[in-house]
Amino acid sequence: MKKLLHYSQEVFRENLSVLMISDITGEIIATRSMCLARKGEKADWSKSKNRNWIIIMDFLGHKYNEMDFFKRYNADIVVAFVALATHKDHIAQGIASKVMKATLLFCKELGLSPVCIKGEVTSKYSQKIYEKFGFETIHTLLYDEYKVDGEIEFKNTGENKSTKCYVKQL
Repeated sequence: MKKLLHYSQEVFRENLSVLMISDITGEIIATRSMCLARKGEKADWSKSKNRNWIIIMDFLGHKYNEMDFFKRYNADIVVAFVALATHKDHIAQGIASKVMKATLLFCKELGLSPVCIKGEVTSKYSQKIYEKFGFETIHTLLYDEYKVDGEIEFKNTGENKSTKCYVKQL
């Protein structure tokens, strides 16, 4: 959870993220961090200390022109889902689904018309949640197929083998 908080610090400052906090311990159980993405703006991930995250986001930045969320939905602003995480002590309890459901309800209250959501997802568990809630996959970056100068860029990725880009209009 500390890595998530570090990477999402700027996003949390927008006050659009959803947190589930334990009534008993006061600890964060789960989070759905998000922000607003505006047409023509480019996110700056260069401050992240996670080299793989920077590489993924730089690659996807080039793909954004092809995916063009704004043109797809004729919108100037879209909701960008940044991270969905559940504390390790609370995994496999349906909490991430509850947070996703609450976040989608919250998105409807933002006053956007249309409400369009985009998200890039690396975890296979988060990918399942996006699909459960009807998000459409518009791009998949398979790590073993992404090469720079003929070398596979992502090695030792563990169980996560891809980043998927999802969209949904509410």
